Amino acid sequence: MRLEAREVFFRYGKKGPWVLEGESLSVPSGRTVGLHGPSGCGKTTFGRVLAGYLEPVAGQVLVDGNPLPSRGYSPVQMVFQHPEKSVNPRLKLGLTLVESWQPDADLLEELCIDPTWLDRWPNELSAGELQRICVARVLGPRTRYIIADEMTTMLDPVTQALIWKVVLHRKDIQGFGLLVVSHDASLLDLICDEVHELRGGSLALAAQEGA
Repeated sequence: MRLEAREVFFRYGKKGPWVLEGESLSVPSGRTVGLHGPSGCGKTTFGRVLAGYLEPVAGQVLVDGNPLPSRGYSPVQMVFQHPEKSVNPRLKLGLTLVESWQPDADLLEELCIDPTWLDRWPNELSAGELQRICVARVLGPRTRYIIADEMTTMLDPVTQALIWKVVLHRKDIQGFGLLVVSHDASLLDLICDEVHELRGGSLALAAQEGA
């Protein structure tokens, strides 16, 4: 069981330069895979293609051997760098969570989410508090793969450590595959089973541990 990109090509517009040129990547269930590269190399674009937000010009994205579903809750969920752009500003946060699933009290406690936050609007929380809500939203039982795109880059070190501890713990329990998109090589080396390097439309295995 795995999330796969098979020889994916992508560019913005019909005549834009290629951002992805025949890239292939596999994220097995229960594994943590890193995607590293400099700013502007196409990491976020690749993540969006894998999550189904962007449609490749050529190639395939498969989830456990099947195309991404076009309707309903997607088994591939993505957590973005800027949480304020990921939630509906017109919904209170409790409704934002319920749209995906009803997190249990243990998860809220693990993420240090104050239950009173769920009756607030997104603009009433800090970035770190709001990102914890975004993380809780994707950790439901229907999620098979999570793409974390610079998920903690903008947060303070304490919040970063908390979020990664919870996500990795839940991965071990639930068995979902995790793709970590980051420019932070030290983070990827610390938490990933393998790391792939994306530079100028070329993807290569940079390092592998515990294979």
